Amino acid sequence: MAMSRRVWLQLLVLCVVCLAVSDSKKAKKKGPPAVLTVSKLTPYVKCETCMAMGRTLLEQANDIKKEKGGRKKMGEEPILELLESICEPGGKEGEWINQLDVVGEKGKLKLEKREDGFQDCNTQECLSIARACDDVRTEAGESDIAEKIYQGHYTSSPDEFATALCNKMTEVCQDVPELTSKRVEEAFTIIDSQAWEAKKMQKMMAAMGMGGKVYDRNSMQDYLENYDDEYLPEPTDAPYEDGPADEEGTYMDEPPPPPPGPSP
Repeated sequence: MAMSRRVWLQLLVLCVVCLAVSDSKKAKKKGPPAVLTVSKLTPYVKCETCMAMGRTLLEQANDIKKEKGGRKKMGEEPILELLESICEPGGKEGEWINQLDVVGEKGKLKLEKREDGFQDCNTQECLSIARACDDVRTEAGESDIAEKIYQGHYTSSPDEFATALCNKMTEVCQDVPELTSKRVEEAFTIIDSQAWEAKKMQKMMAAMGMGGKVYDRNSMQDYLENYDDEYLPEPTDAPYEDGPADEEGTYMDEPPPPPPGPSP
């Protein structure tokens, strides 16, 4: 009986030790909150991105339809061109991505539209939104999306089209995952409005195959103030006047008189 108790006691201690070791390993694996990479963050923002993308698509398509003078005059081609650039941050069609901020440390993450400005798309959050947009476009199919808009399916409102895109044309919002561990939210750094317009112009020029660089007013002022003197001509001590040079290379105040004509 005493032996049996001792054995049970040893087994109990062993179980407690095993549980402690297991919990310790889990704690080590969990670690402190960190910024999630694009591949890890994208699934958690895909549904919200899809909804924002759907609303933006229909709004921009309606603008094109109005500009072209109606659906039949517009055709599907302008919608396909719109779809090619809708997921590119920084451009006219894709700047909506630069205006979205990922909100939430845990659970279901949300996208908040910032009305106070745009950010550069160099954070994991912004790049994840762009990746999610591209994934939705691929899953739904560009030609199918363009056909739905052109034929007027689900187009009574931007919200209706977004809901159809994310629940019928794809299943992005059918089962939205929740983040089980805390993450670090990245700062949303707003770009100066003039700098932002210059960046958009730069991107448009690049898309058209044009080189050069576009400066906003402040950047141009800094550039001119810091312009390297080596690009300026070397100063010279020689006097310079508006008149022509004589044979010795010096400049005269007045041009030489014309040669005398033939004598009568």
